[in-house]
Amino acid sequence: MTRTWVLDCDGVLWRGDEALPGAATFLRRCREAEIRFLFCTNNAARTPSYLVEKARSLLGVDVEEAEVLTSALVSAEVLASRGVRSAMVVGMDGLRRAVEGAGIAIVEGPEAEAVVVGLDLSIDYATIRDAANVVRSGGWFLASNTDATYPVPGGTWPGAGTIVAAIATAGGRQPDAVAGKPHPAMVEAVRARASGRITVVGDRPETDLALAKAGGWESVCVLTGVTPDADAIPADLGPDLVLRGIADLDPVSGA
Repeated sequence: MTRTWVLDCDGVLWRGDEALPGAATFLRRCREAEIRFLFCTNNAARTPSYLVEKARSLLGVDVEEAEVLTSALVSAEVLASRGVRSAMVVGMDGLRRAVEGAGIAIVEGPEAEAVVVGLDLSIDYATIRDAANVVRSGGWFLASNTDATYPVPGGTWPGAGTIVAAIATAGGRQPDAVAGKPHPAMVEAVRARASGRITVVGDRPETDLALAKAGGWESVCVLTGVTPDADAIPADLGPDLVLRGIADLDPVSGA
């Protein structure tokens, strides 16, 4: 039977710019056994090529761009499927390039048909104001993801969800859709790219484990990211396995 490991990145393979124990070995064993894997991240800030290079530099493993799925790519697919021609992008290079790559013009201010929001480490008041005005005037509102935080060495930082919440508050309504885990657009994007027995490996119950539940797939929760221990996992999102980290996971046997 073929199988695909659907791997979250931050908190599973690395934390910030530090590789997590066992990540390189896991990926190398997948390659040796010809087992498929798919990087699946809600972080819309980075391009697939950036993540490919990060895997090479941190883990010493060659990864193809086709093996990387980000909420930025799914956001662009969602906008394109709606026929959106222009959008205001609140986000970084990964989201902007994905939107441009889908043939959608990036514009600022009231002429935008839609607003798409991701992580932006240089967000300012004017950007929140302009995005909120587009939302308030009826522009279609898409969140790449709603993760409130993301793990970095020594703690957590505010995530895209924090920015989405600010724009939603000022704009007077919640996003019309969310592209990332565990929402339907990401479920379908994973389903289109994975095959055989699918197992999601992640550190965040409300995204990674919920993605697995939504897709009807197996799940593994590792405790190297935002989840401190098994007791923090909601009962309705209980995974098939809880492990200290990916170092404890055998990609061949799945145990």
